[in-house]
Amino acid sequence: MIIHQLKNKFYNLRNNSKNIRKPHEIIIFTDGYSFSATSFLIKQTQFRKGAIIVGYGGNPENNIFDSGQSPSAVKITNDDPDSIEQKIENCGYTLYYTYSESFKYHENISYPMEYETTNIDERVKLYNKFANARYQDFIGAAKTIFNKYNNSNCNPKNKNILFETDECKFPDDPHALGGYECGKDGTWTKKCVPYYCEIGYYFDILEKKCVNDPCYRIQENNEGIKKIYLGLWIAFISAAIICGILMVIFKLKTKIEEKCSKVLIFFIILLAMLLLGIIFLAGYFEY
Repeated sequence: MIIHQLKNKFYNLRNNSKNIRKPHEIIIFTDGYSFSATSFLIKQTQFRKGAIIVGYGGNPENNIFDSGQSPSAVKITNDDPDSIEQKIENCGYTLYYTYSESFKYHENISYPMEYETTNIDERVKLYNKFANARYQDFIGAAKTIFNKYNNSNCNPKNKNILFETDECKFPDDPHALGGYECGKDGTWTKKCVPYYCEIGYYFDILEKKCVNDPCYRIQENNEGIKKIYLGLWIAFISAAIICGILMVIFKLKTKIEEKCSKVLIFFIILLAMLLLGIIFLAGYFEY
C-alpha cells in the first residue's frame, strides 16, 4: 500500500506540474565523490536519460571522470549496532561500509555498478570545492552548458542525453515519448529515441517500449473506492443530521411520557449514523 501511495503522489505531482524541465534543461553537478543514495541517484539519472551530468574538481589531466563512486546501500556502525559493530565503536572508531550492491539491470551485466565507470556528459574548469562564495561560478558554467545543448550542439560521446520534443512520435508505441539523439558531428539529429511514457505506463528498458503500470491501475481503482466512501460518509452524516432534527422536534412537541422512549431511539440512531460516518471518512482518507 505504501508503494502505491508513493506512486500516486508522483502521478499527481506530474499531472499538476506546469513547468516540467526537459533533460537538456537540467544539470547535476558532481565532484565524483559520492556514495550510497547520492551516487545511485546520479547514475540512475544518467541511465534514464534524465539530466546533463557535469563534473567539477578532480585531476585536470585525467579525461576519465566517474560520476559517482559507490552506488550501494551504506551501514554505519553507530546506527543500531550489532555485537561486532558495538566492539568497533567501543574501540573509538565509527565505520561506514556497504552491505547491498546495485546493478545496471537493463543490461546483461552480472557485476555491481561499484565496478563500472559512468563517465560524465560535460566537465567544467572548476577545481576547488563548492562553497557559497563560488555559487556564481557554477551558475556561469551552467549557463554555458545550457546554451550549448539548447542551440543544436550536444556531446557525441554520450548518448544519455536526448533533445526532448513533441515532434517525436512512435506509431508502433503510441504511449511512448522521447527526443532527438546526438549525432557523431556533435549536433542534434532528427532521429527520435523513446525513453519515457504517458502517465499510466512505464518505459521497459529491456524491451524498449511502454507497458501498463499496475500501480496506476490500482490508483484508478482507489479513486473509485474513495468516491464510494465519500458518498457513504455524506449519506450517513446527512442521516445523522436528520435524526438530530427529528429528535429535537419530538422532544418539543410530544407528551412528557412519550419523550424519553422516542428521543432515546433517535439518539441511538444518531450515534450509529455518526459512528458509520466516521468509519467511512477514515476509509476515504486511507485510500
